[in-house]
Amino acid sequence: MKPEAIARIRKLEAADGTITAQAVVDDARDPSSPLHDHFEWDDDKAAHAYRINQARELIRSVRLVITNQESVVRTVAYVRDPNKAVHDGGYVSTFRLRKSPDDARAALMAELARADSAMDRAMEVARSLGLEKQVGEVIAALEATRQAANGR
Repeated sequence: MKPEAIARIRKLEAADGTITAQAVVDDARDPSSPLHDHFEWDDDKAAHAYRINQARELIRSVRLVITNQESVVRTVAYVRDPNKAVHDGGYVSTFRLRKSPDDARAALMAELARADSAMDRAMEVARSLGLEKQVGEVIAALEATRQAANGR
């Protein structure tokens, strides 16, 4: 993001230091705003992209209930298909993944990679709050999980 766009976002902060997505969109509507080019202004394209994101959320929201003699587990029913290229998209059921250990491991590793990204951001926030140690412990546990999934 260009420095001008960052400066504009900072300028849009309210007196209490908060900012809303609506404030950013309102400012970006002006073609002279440094934020303008970060948005899709063709309503047909934007509406389609929004519906695609809604469909992704809908697919990810499906939950699967697994019952065995010892417990009931409520879990996600679909995850990104590890055999698809990133730009191709597509989901596969976790039930189907159970039948293919290699694909199951690949899907889990992809989920852990997304968790890594979230934890990287969490660490940035933690640094500003003085909570690096606590977040570092979560990151270490995540790494241990990754190693276990890899069979190390």
